Amino acid sequence: MELSLRTVSTLLLRALSTVEALDARLLRIEAKLTAIQGILNQMSDTLAAEIATLTTNVANLTSADQAAEALLQGLSAQLAAALAAAAAGGATPEQLQALHDLNAQIDSNTTALAAAVAANTTPAPAPAPGP
Repeated sequence: MELSLRTVSTLLLRALSTVEALDARLLRIEAKLTAIQGILNQMSDTLAAEIATLTTNVANLTSADQAAEALLQGLSAQLAAALAAAAAGGATPEQLQALHDLNAQIDSNTTALAAAVAANTTPAPAPAPGP
């Protein structure tokens, strides 16, 4: 079957028109993908900033918990030393009982705080096995 020059020319023009239409569609798709990539980059930056803030907040809370525990332990030690000095100075057990009870409460609160921190702290993940 022989095709005339006119038929070949018509077929080539249709093919060119189809290629041009596909090229325009590809350009629109590329523009949409570029916009999506920009949005994803922005979301990634926002997420990284939020993770950094959260990490700082967790570190601050951990430090605050540890500081509170150290404060209570120090207070308990100072009270115990004062009780020992008072007893050595002649204070009676009855006179010191309220302070002994207070010291026991401080020790109990310190233990409760340490337990609460431990119970609400996620253990660090195990390191990944080496190659």
